[in-house]
Amino acid sequence: MYYYNSNMPTIQNIRFHKFDQYSAIFISNKRQEPETYEQLKKYYERLYSDYPDKFLPIFNSDINEYSSIRFKISKDFDTLNNNDVVKINFAIKRSNAGNVYCQLIAVSLIKEASPDEELDLSDVFD
Repeated sequence: MYYYNSNMPTIQNIRFHKFDQYSAIFISNKRQEPETYEQLKKYYERLYSDYPDKFLPIFNSDINEYSSIRFKISKDFDTLNNNDVVKINFAIKRSNAGNVYCQLIAVSLIKEASPDEELDLSDVFD
């Protein structure tokens, strides 16, 4: 394995989105987190130009105006809730089999997500 780049990237102000079967997914929106969106977009474009036929851990959609990054599920994510804002330090690596992945170095909570607001629609049910 080798480091894709020797500098350990840091992403500020990215929102935890969800867990899927294999990954913890973090997302940034072009309107809400423009700097993070642009940073991930640059990583994606570089990775895609080097590995166009591989599944990449970083994704960008100009049409939908979002970028995302995936990490292997880790105990470091156990306390995160949907839409919590975090800072992530990571390395981009390529395995001996040629797969590209992001290895988590550190994650820290910047801001907890606001709890969902319960709507009072009792007058509708009367």
